[in-house]
Amino acid sequence: MTQIYLSGLRDRNQDDADYFTEDAQRELRTLNDKLAKFAPDAICVEVPAQEQTVLDADYAAIPDCAFSDYETMRSDTSTYQNEIVQIGMRLGKTLGLDKIYAIDEELNLPMFDIPEKLQSAFNQHMQFLMDASSTSASLYDRIIATNTDEWSYHHHQLYIELNVVGAGKTHDGANALGEWYKRNLRIFANLQKLCQNYKRIFVVYGAGHLYILRELINACEYMELVDYRDYS
Repeated sequence: MTQIYLSGLRDRNQDDADYFTEDAQRELRTLNDKLAKFAPDAICVEVPAQEQTVLDADYAAIPDCAFSDYETMRSDTSTYQNEIVQIGMRLGKTLGLDKIYAIDEELNLPMFDIPEKLQSAFNQHMQFLMDASSTSASLYDRIIATNTDEWSYHHHQLYIELNVVGAGKTHDGANALGEWYKRNLRIFANLQKLCQNYKRIFVVYGAGHLYILRELINACEYMELVDYRDYS
């Protein structure tokens, strides 16, 4: 049995989190200390699996002491301004892991216009997501918010609401949702492969993936989903 700990954050292109304030760094150190108690033997991040060699080089290039050197991070924001480094790599360095794993699979979802009659429901779910992870909250609180079942539910409803678009004709909505599931199934397959060699896996990912990944992990007989609240 392999334990899987999922940690979700808002996607980088939707988040303006400032990782370089003193408060943010203090909160990230607190989070890192709690995640370290899970003691994962593998860490997975949202990088395409085909770019594992690039991730290996990036991970090796970051010195173990980097996360205690506030000024170094501030002087190299292009390297340190993302959750892959600030959470995934930081934890890996803390635990002395030789590498971390790229498990993402990129697919382009078909684009279509949202019908006016669905706009209200779509906006309500989107507003909940924005309010729950408000930029006025601390970075730590925002991370906790995006890991709740309620946040995942509302994000998944964005796809469910739109699934009806083109029903009986073009099926634009169903095609988009199918591609979204396909991407997550491939991510899950990469995670399944790692279960052959590891027993405690930590995954930091865009929070929008949590609903489906949790569903798949719970359905897998050799995986156990860890409650994030046990380490938050």
